[in-house]
Amino acid sequence: MKIGAAIQKRDLLRSVQACISKAEDVMKSRKWINVFAILLIIVGVVFLMRGYFESFLIKKMTNDNQFTSVTVEEVQKNEEVEGEFDFDQTTNLNFEHILAGYQSRDNLPVIGGLGIPSIQLQLPILKGLSESNLVAGVGTMTPDQKMGTGNYSLAGHNYARTGILFSDIPNTSIGDLVYITDLKKVYVYEMNYLKMVTPDRVDLIEEIPDRKMITLITCSLDLTMRWVSQGDLVEEVAIENATDEMIAALGMDS
Repeated sequence: MKIGAAIQKRDLLRSVQACISKAEDVMKSRKWINVFAILLIIVGVVFLMRGYFESFLIKKMTNDNQFTSVTVEEVQKNEEVEGEFDFDQTTNLNFEHILAGYQSRDNLPVIGGLGIPSIQLQLPILKGLSESNLVAGVGTMTPDQKMGTGNYSLAGHNYARTGILFSDIPNTSIGDLVYITDLKKVYVYEMNYLKMVTPDRVDLIEEIPDRKMITLITCSLDLTMRWVSQGDLVEEVAIENATDEMIAALGMDS
């Protein structure tokens, strides 16, 4: 009987030890799960804050370089700047590019402004397609293009956030009005073409005889395609004769 009781006691002790060991394993497992969950939360917060920080830098560069901050003489001087015009060399807008652009934000070659009321967009126009230019606003695509003549072509980044750069170009519609200014005149274009095309459609920025056009281009989010919006000039007035609608569209009343 004593031997049987001893065996039962031993088995009970082993069962208790096994339960304790299992409980310890569960606690360790839960500890690592909690650590992993906390790490996920931290990563999520950092990712979210990074997006807000990127947006802040872009909007600040845009606001600091609006055409209302330069003079006609400065615009004429900036028109003489030798810019970069290889659109194929532009890459997706990421944190490194935004930060690099922000660090080079001073004395950018602002040559005008653009407004599209239908998507509540107001951006500075800059000479060329440099990294800094495309973080601050939109850039001209050819060296000698002039507002109100030929095919005035502008490129901008699609940041996938509404209200930032050219992210909302895919939301424009046929019949929308686009306003641009060089501080001497206001030019109004009515959009009549909106299409996603392959990157090799360079013909879309070429001049067409007897047409005064504007072409707006941005990349698709995966960089494999291009959104293109085009329109024809419908009105041109001296800036001192700009209507209230033109003034509001370009942000000259702010």
